[in-house]
Amino acid sequence: MRDRLKFYTEFIQEDIYLVNDRPVGITPAKPDEKANPTASPPESQQQGTILILFNHENQDHLPEGEQDLLAKILLAVNHSLSEAAFFNIYRQESEAIRRRILDHKAPFVIAFGVKAATISLGDPGLYAPHVTGGQTLLFADALSLISSDQSRKRLLWNALKKMF
Repeated sequence: MRDRLKFYTEFIQEDIYLVNDRPVGITPAKPDEKANPTASPPESQQQGTILILFNHENQDHLPEGEQDLLAKILLAVNHSLSEAAFFNIYRQESEAIRRRILDHKAPFVIAFGVKAATISLGDPGLYAPHVTGGQTLLFADALSLISSDQSRKRLLWNALKKMF
């Protein structure tokens, strides 16, 4: 608990209140081999108000350290991992990624370590939330980079305050 508070004080410069301190599991997203454009996303992908995109070569899910960081980040903006669905875009075609984002219909999409150009969304820039098709999208550096860089943490924090 103290470690968490120490993290928050480095990440957030405002008063912090812990509301719920329980661990939350993550259901890893299964990558599409050849996505069927008429198929609905799996049920685990239909849940959640936040769609988290990430790009990991050898893993279907976020490593534990990145899960912990993401849990802290979401908690800082009054959300939790239980509100999120996850999609590893590694080796996915641009159209399959775009289809997953649109089919999911999450009002918020956060892409860690994913370039907007990868999914044909132009170049909105990192840490600049923008709205497209009724969804607010935010592109940020990979969680592994954010975890060790205070300036990236501040950029992410400021972007998330605008987003939520």
